[in-house]
Amino acid sequence: MNSINFFSTVIVGCFFLFATSFAGEFVDERDGHTYKTVTIGNQVWMAENLNYDCRGCTTLISPGNFRPTGVFCYKNSEANCKKYGRLYDWHRATSGICPSGWRLPNPRDWEILIKYVVRNNPVPKKKKGFFDRLGDAILGEDNVVGEKLKSSQGWLKNGNGSDLYGFSVLSGGYAEGWGYTGLGEEARFWTTDYYEWTNSDGYRTQNSTYMGFSANSTDAGLRSTGHLEAEFSVRCIKY
Repeated sequence: MNSINFFSTVIVGCFFLFATSFAGEFVDERDGHTYKTVTIGNQVWMAENLNYDCRGCTTLISPGNFRPTGVFCYKNSEANCKKYGRLYDWHRATSGICPSGWRLPNPRDWEILIKYVVRNNPVPKKKKGFFDRLGDAILGEDNVVGEKLKSSQGWLKNGNGSDLYGFSVLSGGYAEGWGYTGLGEEARFWTTDYYEWTNSDGYRTQNSTYMGFSANSTDAGLRSTGHLEAEFSVRCIKY
């Protein structure tokens, strides 16, 4: 191998060694909206929240039972939709709301992304007490997934991330039974997950899993909710 080819090989090799994500964009043919995208590892994600307005749609909840809309703006403000994208309940999010060629991620999709970030950004081991170990059992091991995936501005409580991969998680807030909350402090994203759980009193709940980010933490992970009518954000992943 001559010196020129060797030098070229080294340059190309270094590029692939240090490149961690690749940016792109596409147009949603339904409304002409252009979305940023990012390739992280082997996955292609939307790099911003879905903002498709389907408020004239209905969702089939059960045979003969249709739920209207399921699409919202935080505190009914179009300005919030423009900045953070729209909020959707689980029924609407799982009804094919993503553009053609894209889909709502399942928990496994998020786990792959989490593991990619954790593998490439290891957290130094520390001696853990009882409550640290208890927290790990409930929430998962310490990680910096939140810090690496959150946007570099807009988060309160010094909660901005480094946005290392261009995933740009915004603190768009959410809504559950008690109303809107979390703007500037939290982001929650629906998954396709669904399961039922019955407690000792025989009360059955319908549950799903969401991906959660917080201004109070550098980590992030999958959480559960029993409120399928809650209003969370949507990030689509490419088929």
